[in-house]
Amino acid sequence: MMTTQDKNAIDDLIAGFEEAYGPNERDVNLWKAYFRGHAEFITVDQAILDANERERVARQSQRPPGAGRATRADDVSSDSEEEDCAFDPLVVVRTSSEGRMLSKWLDAARKRLGGTFPRDAARAEMEAYAEKMRRRKLKGGKQAVAGVVEDETTEAARLEKRVVRLSQASTALARRWLRAAQDSIQARFRERGKKLRDDCEECLGEMPEEDEWFYGADLRFEGRQVLTRGDALRADQLTLEAEAAVRVRRIEADFQVFEHEKQATIDEERAVFEAKLQKLADEANRKLELRTRELERTKDLRREECDAAEKKERDEEGAASSATLAKHRDILDSIDQEIEGAREAVEKQRKAYEGEQRGFFDRHESLQIQVIADRRISAITNIRQIRKETQAKIRGDENKWQNDAARWLSTGRRKVELKKREDADMEAAKRRRGQ
Repeated sequence: MMTTQDKNAIDDLIAGFEEAYGPNERDVNLWKAYFRGHAEFITVDQAILDANERERVARQSQRPPGAGRATRADDVSSDSEEEDCAFDPLVVVRTSSEGRMLSKWLDAARKRLGGTFPRDAARAEMEAYAEKMRRRKLKGGKQAVAGVVEDETTEAARLEKRVVRLSQASTALARRWLRAAQDSIQARFRERGKKLRDDCEECLGEMPEEDEWFYGADLRFEGRQVLTRGDALRADQLTLEAEAAVRVRRIEADFQVFEHEKQATIDEERAVFEAKLQKLADEANRKLELRTRELERTKDLRREECDAAEKKERDEEGAASSATLAKHRDILDSIDQEIEGAREAVEKQRKAYEGEQRGFFDRHESLQIQVIADRRISAITNIRQIRKETQAKIRGDENKWQNDAARWLSTGRRKVELKKREDADMEAAKRRRGQ
């Protein structure tokens, strides 16, 4: 996906953070975790920067408008022509720094002007401006600014298309491929050195001392020196690799201990947190049970009072009135509603508190997990740095030795092949003479 640099990216991140965690959140670690999870970066090729700089210098070198050719009558537009806007409308987020600054300026300007806002003619002016913008788009947009040529075929435009935004998954794949490529290069380099040592030893073995008159003492001596130097280099390389392996194992062991301790702490905190919530839930249920029993006793007392009142009314008047019965039902129903309301209030309060606490704890736990991930990345980076330094120490002398060995091996093989052909020709001549 092609994109350009966004100067308001940090404001968008701040707005998203405030929307997710509230404007009063001040936890630095939480902000760092949010930034690592949502920030996006672009890579700009140096060629693009150079091309943009050349364009800027070229524009500055042009002659600025001023005294020179006299202005003609038709160079100045009349007042009857439609005024064109230099820029398209710009959308500013209210929660950003720019948005808050513009809102503050707007409030101050309105106070100084006085009166009620928005003005009565504001909607009409806005609709007229929107219609003007629509007409301009139908005509093909703004007219090109004089002196500026936008050509998609220019080198700068082509270079601009090379800007690519990578997602986190793409970045991880790219790093994995890079590391695999580096490992493959090192493996091929090591395999080439091993093969050169084997080939040099084999070629030197095909040069017996009794044939020194043919190969020459200097060639055999040089081959022996090349092979000896290669063995010595290989011994030094094994020592360096062993030292690097010890350092790598130490880093891996430290990370495993750190990860184990950190994960144990996370599990322990999770268990303590769940036990705390369970304890609070049990306490809330106990209080609710006590309140429910109290209300049940109150209900029983009210029922007895209502029954006594109804009995008295039946004894005096022969039957209880409907108004009395309805009043007694309302009293008992209100107590039932109070019991149900107490249950709902306790449950709602418990769920709200539990949800809030779980949110805080989950964020805290995610930060702890992120610490483990950061430590893992740091360990991997240190291990690769150790291996890179080891390879840098090895590669210089090893590369020079491989070049010397390849040159000697090429000469030695030609001599060996020539000796084999001459021996074969002599054998063939002997057989012909014997016949």
